[in-house]
Amino acid sequence: MLWAHVSKLKEVSTFPCYMGDGNAEPIIQDCQTRLAKIVEVMGDSQFIIGDNLTWLDFYFAENLDMLNALSDGFFYS
Repeated sequence: MLWAHVSKLKEVSTFPCYMGDGNAEPIIQDCQTRLAKIVEVMGDSQFIIGDNLTWLDFYFAENLDMLNALSDGFFYS
């Protein structure tokens, strides 16, 4: 179920980069809201689904790196 949320985050962050007008601000705002919900579900877990590393952590991390680059470091600050 969490994969669907991470997948949607990736969709709303990457699709506008290819088809949008080049304005990163709406992408960042939309992703910030979605990311907050994912982080809430994670709680104190070390990884996205719990205490064990899974394929979803790599998928999620790749998207976070892209968002961080798009936002000039906002997501990791």
